[in-house]
Amino acid sequence: MVEYSTTSIQGTTLNPAIRGQVTFSIATGGIQVQVIAEGLTNQAGQEIGIQIHEFGDISKVDGSSVGNPYIGKGSTNHSCENSTDRHEGDMGNWQVDGNGKINQVKKKNFFSLWILNIEYFFLKTKVLNLIELSQNFSIVGRSVVIHNQTDDCQTMFSSGPAIAQGVIGIGNANLNNPVLVIKKIFQLIKLYIKK
Repeated sequence: MVEYSTTSIQGTTLNPAIRGQVTFSIATGGIQVQVIAEGLTNQAGQEIGIQIHEFGDISKVDGSSVGNPYIGKGSTNHSCENSTDRHEGDMGNWQVDGNGKINQVKKKNFFSLWILNIEYFFLKTKVLNLIELSQNFSIVGRSVVIHNQTDDCQTMFSSGPAIAQGVIGIGNANLNNPVLVIKKIFQLIKLYIKK
């Protein structure tokens, strides 16, 4: 079973300076998503749409080879992450800071704190409940696309053209994933307390 997936983000011809990483890890209630990106100077101070797209084909540097947003087994309606009536690939809008950077781990429920997911509070996590890392509708092998505008959460392609893209691969769950490290620490503490 895949516990952790990651993609390295590269800018398209619209903004080749963009670099970053998007990670997906198993969390209570779904998949936790973290976006770290820089070089988004034209989008500084804005929210922009980020989606999982159908194909992991990033051979065209203009972003046109990734296909449509990933629908999977779910709804054919386009929406944002707060709706369950949406494509699996709809990840909503992400905030770009004044320096053209995103460093965000979105969160589903601010108050759902208990010993094994307290890290979600500190990391401001977001859990997307329709994404799968394994099984028939896995996102592994598909692509993440950063768009240049705010997603209106109603109309497909409302977030504009692709300005960055990357292929989702199976990640090393023990490397570069502080959430999993924190989870393991809490699991060890829980085992120690039981003794």
